Amino acid sequence: MAELVYEQYQEHVVNPAQIMNHFTDEEEHREVAGLFHTKIKELTTVKEQEKALMETVVRVKSHSIEEATRHLDATDISGLQRLMDAKRKLQDLQKLHISIN
Repeated sequence: MAELVYEQYQEHVVNPAQIMNHFTDEEEHREVAGLFHTKIKELTTVKEQEKALMETVVRVKSHSIEEATRHLDATDISGLQRLMDAKRKLQDLQKLHISIN
């Protein structure tokens, strides 16, 4: 899911319905819907909005990595390498600053 959000973000259009259509399993669909419909307190400053956006992106990406880890075949060395790379990228992502204009 994180990859889909990021791809759409790069195109300057994030469409939750289109992303949710990628998930056909009822439980996954419900979980994705929950991520998009989570209510947060009113964010009054740009700094609060930027922090909330960063936390959300990191949470989505972390969840994606956790799900991939749970479904990884123990003999899939290539899959393990991809997960390790994703974890490194997540660490790098946490060092970035998201700016809302």
